[in-house]
Amino acid sequence: MVTIKTQSYDDFRCIADRCPMTCCQGWSIKVDQNTCDKWQKDQNTAYLMEYTVSRGEDVPREMKTNEADACLLLDNQGLCEVVKRHGDGYLCDTCALFPRKKNQITELNDVDEEKVLIEEYSLSSACPAVMEMLDGLEGSLGLEVKGECEDGIHFPMEYRVRNTLICMIQGESIYHEFSLTERIMLGFSLLHECLDCDTEENVDDCLEVYADIENLREKMEYWEEMEPAIQDTMEELCQTFWNVTEYYKELPMYRPYVYDAACKVDSWYPERDTEAAAAMRAQAYGTWEQHKQKFAEYDSLAQRILASEIFSDCISDDLGELTEYYQAIVLEYIMTRMSIFLLGDYSKEKVQLYYSFYVRIIGHNAEGMAEYWEENFEDSILEQEYFYLLLS
Repeated sequence: MVTIKTQSYDDFRCIADRCPMTCCQGWSIKVDQNTCDKWQKDQNTAYLMEYTVSRGEDVPREMKTNEADACLLLDNQGLCEVVKRHGDGYLCDTCALFPRKKNQITELNDVDEEKVLIEEYSLSSACPAVMEMLDGLEGSLGLEVKGECEDGIHFPMEYRVRNTLICMIQGESIYHEFSLTERIMLGFSLLHECLDCDTEENVDDCLEVYADIENLREKMEYWEEMEPAIQDTMEELCQTFWNVTEYYKELPMYRPYVYDAACKVDSWYPERDTEAAAAMRAQAYGTWEQHKQKFAEYDSLAQRILASEIFSDCISDDLGELTEYYQAIVLEYIMTRMSIFLLGDYSKEKVQLYYSFYVRIIGHNAEGMAEYWEENFEDSILEQEYFYLLLS
């Protein structure tokens, strides 16, 4: 069996009270049954069950939260009372493992039993400490491989597609001559063509086509000829920003990240259009290209984040679902770029924090995003033209 880890996996350490976006607030913390049993068996920890709530049969219990949506066992200094009183060994799996992720690549043997070919270990960029580590890397994401696969193994089709996407995003081999947004678009185009394939052999043919430099140049020439109007791009970006952040802008934890930017969007596109709003939009249109150039200074970080998230999340054995995850991952990039534009703060700390924020609310809610696309576009898979509009 082969083990693959992202370069920084073993170096991760929780920064606890120094974290600007604690994982103990803003989402539900599930408590596994083994932890519940462990707490209840020890008279010193049985009281911890009082801090959990049942959400129904056959579903894990969850930690109770306060009005700020923070775990009740998070103290005022941002430290966990469970760890302070009882040590790391009494944390539930959710808290003990985050932001670590583990995937298994398997195949069926002759008697239809799953055999593990590869175990993959990675870290979620929703954690600011992970984001800082990614920013500190030089070059690509970096994968540490141990062990060797047996000869003659046929890896799943979706796995091969995912690995091509990672290679694209990181600008490896022939893909280095394209910009990051071009590589993102080529990846989406590849997925669309794979979805149209009837057989696995046809998918392999697609992968060969996307390994030909002349074909890639032709595809990018086609997209570049579209030249969407800046007005259309900005209107759709603002609408997307508004839709994605609407729920979060009033939540105590997330309000500081989105409220001011959302107010700016509202002033650009008020319910009743005004000359003042039109003037503000016109000014924004004039600075968009300059903004993209400034934000491109973070392309090396962005490609590592994208590659890391694709490595972690694009592991479905269904190409449609894999494509939905890819869309969500790219939307994290699009929304970060848009937020920095709205706020005008290009500091490294701000870019890192917004990436983590959007990985948290989009990447960890990919199913919800698929429902959003289905509801608004009648299909959870976006059209290529629309995708290009958002990237322009």
